[in-house]
Amino acid sequence: MMKMFWKDNPEAQQRIDEAIDLTAKAAEKHIGNNIRSIMLVGSFSRGEGIWKEKNGDVDILSDLDILLISKTLRKVPNNLINEINQIGNRLKVNIDLKIKSLLKVKLYPKDTHSFDLCQTAKVIYGKNLLNTLPKVSQKDLDKGAIEAIFFNRTMLNISKCSPDDLYSSSRDALLSLSYAAAKTMFTCADIITIYNHCYSSFISERIKLMNGKLRAFVVNKENFLGDLNAAYKFTFEHTDKIAIEQTYEYWLRTRQHLIDTFLFAMDKENEAEGILYYETWSNSYLPFFDKICFFYKKLKISYILLKKYNFLKLFWNFQPIVYFRMVSLMLYLAIDKDKEKIYTSKAMEYFSKIGTSAIKKTQVKDLWISLTNEIIKLNKMGAF
Repeated sequence: MMKMFWKDNPEAQQRIDEAIDLTAKAAEKHIGNNIRSIMLVGSFSRGEGIWKEKNGDVDILSDLDILLISKTLRKVPNNLINEINQIGNRLKVNIDLKIKSLLKVKLYPKDTHSFDLCQTAKVIYGKNLLNTLPKVSQKDLDKGAIEAIFFNRTMLNISKCSPDDLYSSSRDALLSLSYAAAKTMFTCADIITIYNHCYSSFISERIKLMNGKLRAFVVNKENFLGDLNAAYKFTFEHTDKIAIEQTYEYWLRTRQHLIDTFLFAMDKENEAEGILYYETWSNSYLPFFDKICFFYKKLKISYILLKKYNFLKLFWNFQPIVYFRMVSLMLYLAIDKDKEKIYTSKAMEYFSKIGTSAIKKTQVKDLWISLTNEIIKLNKMGAF
């Protein structure tokens, strides 16, 4: 039996095993002739799945990430989506199935996602294509990888949390904020180990490798390590604990740790409000070949936007990737009791640079939700 969870739990293990088996069978039923391989990726492939106790039940927090490599399909068919949703609802597991062509996987950028795929992916159906995946070394993980992992965290945080959570004392709100904040601290460890060329696919290893590299990154090492230790214990050890103490204050601190760590790694730590001016210096460090790849990505996104909206604002310095990232960043900064209105408004300003949409909300809360839903949809379409 493959170990799925950091802390063993027979019920959680059985539910995940069943979800994997049923997902593979559903894929075989609906698109069997199109399947090359199905792989388990993400936290469960690393044995780092997380669960919590909830009113005597087991609440599985980690998503079940599955990569299906197809022959010709580029997206999950609706009938397969419906069946997977039924499986997930019954087993209380969030199943995230992605379909990619083998060529698409081979052309993945050399970032932590590709690194982890090579190191930890497990074949659960079909051909073993692990040897055909792109090989990624420590030297391949550069500032582009740091940039990608930082904005991936902003997207994940706005998809899991909202400003409403700040004003709620419910179990779900406190758990969402605490879990996202803990994952934010782990992203800080990701950035530090990438910067020092000692990244590992496993969280516990990254934390160990990071410890000796902190001096240049953080002003107060004791506070940073205290918040990192709280994240580790909450995530992996305290299965009965639903929230980190002083959840809101902890959320704010971890966000600042993430921004400070990112700015240092990008050589922008001495610039006032550097993160707010990301659009002016993003990708300025890219080598020539990467700039060509970036230009190709811009063309692809332009096509996606033309399909999504009736009108697209195109001009000579059009930077859709950067604006997407700025929208997600502003929405992330808006999860703040004092700055929700300011940053939600800024998010709308950046969104308006991408194109027009049906968003006509005037209330801050409704506008934040609408913008977040739009940016998540575009992300699923491949805009980031």
